[in-house]
Amino acid sequence: MNQATGFRRLIAFFIDFLLAWFVSYFFLSQEGIHRILMEYSFYQNLAQLQHKHLALTLIGLFLYRFYSGLFFASSLGMLLSGLKIQGHNALQVRVSMAFRALIMPLLFILTPLDHILAEYKKARISEVMTGTILLRRGGIFTLALGCITLVVSFALAYSGPLLYKSSFLFNPSVSFTPKVEIPLDKGRDFNLFRTYGSKSFQMMTFTDLESGRFKVNPSFEIRRTNGKVIYRPLMSIWDSTLGVKGVFKINKRFDFVKLLNKVKSNYPMFGLYYPNLDEDLSNAQMIGDGYELSDMARQELFELVSISLLANPFSIKEFVKKKRLFIFPYVVLKRDLFNLIGHHDKLEVDFVNRGSEVFLRTLNNDDFKGELKERFFSLKQLRPIVYENIWQNQRWVRKVNDTFSRTFYYKSKWGSVVDKEAAVWEKEYIFNPLSIHDFLGYKDFSPEGLLKFENYLKRYYRDEAMDSFRLGDQYQRLFLASMQRVFITWQLMMKRERIPYRKSTIKNFSDMMRALKSKNKDFFIGE
Repeated sequence: MNQATGFRRLIAFFIDFLLAWFVSYFFLSQEGIHRILMEYSFYQNLAQLQHKHLALTLIGLFLYRFYSGLFFASSLGMLLSGLKIQGHNALQVRVSMAFRALIMPLLFILTPLDHILAEYKKARISEVMTGTILLRRGGIFTLALGCITLVVSFALAYSGPLLYKSSFLFNPSVSFTPKVEIPLDKGRDFNLFRTYGSKSFQMMTFTDLESGRFKVNPSFEIRRTNGKVIYRPLMSIWDSTLGVKGVFKINKRFDFVKLLNKVKSNYPMFGLYYPNLDEDLSNAQMIGDGYELSDMARQELFELVSISLLANPFSIKEFVKKKRLFIFPYVVLKRDLFNLIGHHDKLEVDFVNRGSEVFLRTLNNDDFKGELKERFFSLKQLRPIVYENIWQNQRWVRKVNDTFSRTFYYKSKWGSVVDKEAAVWEKEYIFNPLSIHDFLGYKDFSPEGLLKFENYLKRYYRDEAMDSFRLGDQYQRLFLASMQRVFITWQLMMKRERIPYRKSTIKNFSDMMRALKSKNKDFFIGE
């Protein structure tokens, strides 16, 4: 055996360092370890995840080399690089290895000086300090094995971020080409087309509901939380062909700004790869919720989200092709994004063009509740609304959802465009079924405007009630439930906003619900 070369020592060190780097991503997501380290001021001062990961790597490297030396007199890097400690006895060798771990930073710095001393046949400083000699064993074979292991360690370290929060286990089916939802090509009766829109939903569309196949009605989700009644708008949907019911509603609104800032803080090259998004991100923090991304920033956000969806063990090579040196920020985005919008087994992810915008969409079957859930949010806004379609699960539910989406969202508009249209509706008292959500609690009615709205309510619900007798008992029960939820919310809004609705209007609405419940069709004919 001969004294070890500096090259082999470096190979051994980097093998151990890279393996510690790899494993530390797993420990980074362990709350127990995080709580323990938060007791120490040095860790408390680390704001970014990447800095905490580096700290965990160095701690892990020290502990690994210390205990592997103490118990086995070697480490994996040293073993595979053909290095061995020689001393007077086994105990000295083990203690020496543990001591080398304690002074590892110093030994690393002194490596060039040790190499120079070895060239002049002098004792190395590390040998003098530890009382042992580091020898190489084997020839070209152990050197080649060390080099191969180093390459493998680099590959593991590169893919290490997938260990963060077990991200390697979460691999939804993803389609990256945006889909364009186009209605079925057939003759359409233009007289069936109507505007459906609501400021509450930040959405409007122009549709014939697949030539009248689908019925949509305003409704509310009503909950009691901490003694308070909370109501949120939703749209009840009915497929008159297959008898499938569903709802369209707002699931939540989340803060992309906060999420992207987290990605940016862990991504040194964020501004280089995404300059327009970086600029718009700064602007959005000053302007607020209504800020919409520029076209270039939108394209960069689409690319950022798309690449983050590639963060799985089967697509690592795609990061190399796209020259992305850092996987971790993309893993952080992927995990936090799906923590916000939900992640389930057999989740399907794609991008869809709906009217004027591109949305990220998720689809999953909730077998426990017997539902198909579709969630989608726009890549145009940095504080987007997460919309949700929920369908009663049955054999043809996928086809029903696709058909409804094609007909309902094809001409849709979203966001600030709807606010401008809603201002016209409020000024000129233009109503549609979904704008009932907005006008029920509208405080700025003129006497003439309030009368127009009351007449619209009476006419709309009378016509829909009559139609419910044609569509059968199942739809009629669904329509009555929507009416009841609207009526409850209406009462709450009247009490809160003190809007002077006529008693005759309220009574007429109540009478219509009673007539529907008793299946009194003559009541509506008389109306």
